[in-house]
Amino acid sequence: MEDQRVLWVANYKNGSPLLKTKKHFLLLTQEFLDSNEVLEQKRDQYPDPATKHVQEDFASNWELWPRIAGKILVQINKTEQKEQTWLDAQQVALKNSREVGENLALREEQLRHGIAKATGKAFPSVAAHIRYAINEQAARGKKWMADVDWQRYLRETAERSRLQAKQDLDETTIKEKIRDTEIERALHE
Repeated sequence: MEDQRVLWVANYKNGSPLLKTKKHFLLLTQEFLDSNEVLEQKRDQYPDPATKHVQEDFASNWELWPRIAGKILVQINKTEQKEQTWLDAQQVALKNSREVGENLALREEQLRHGIAKATGKAFPSVAAHIRYAINEQAARGKKWMADVDWQRYLRETAERSRLQAKQDLDETTIKEKIRDTEIERALHE
């Protein structure tokens, strides 16, 4: 896009319609001046006073042409100068914007390189943090499993103790009944 703008400005600067108009105007003026020389020679040969007066009026009117043409050329030159100044400013602005764009692209590339380099240097530290987080998560998992195992052990131990206590109670009760029975048998014997 920038290249197209630069090309357009350069082409317009070299072939603007104003330059073409000026060239055409100068060619026409030259033709008028050449024709005037031919007409001057014929004007000086007048057969009667009426033709002389017409030729003199024509000559006085013709003398206005160089003045009018000069004013027109001055206006064309002023406009051309303004146009050239504006086009030069556009070319400078386009050149500056291209340079700024190239500088920004270079700075962006340097920044990306710096970030990549800094990330590469920090990778061992990042890897250590990641390993620490993984180990910490594994430790929490192991602690949770140990807590689950401990709860199971406590539950099983409590169950075993309860069963053992019941069994001991039953055994004690049976032994007491056997002793009572033996005592009764001994008393009855």
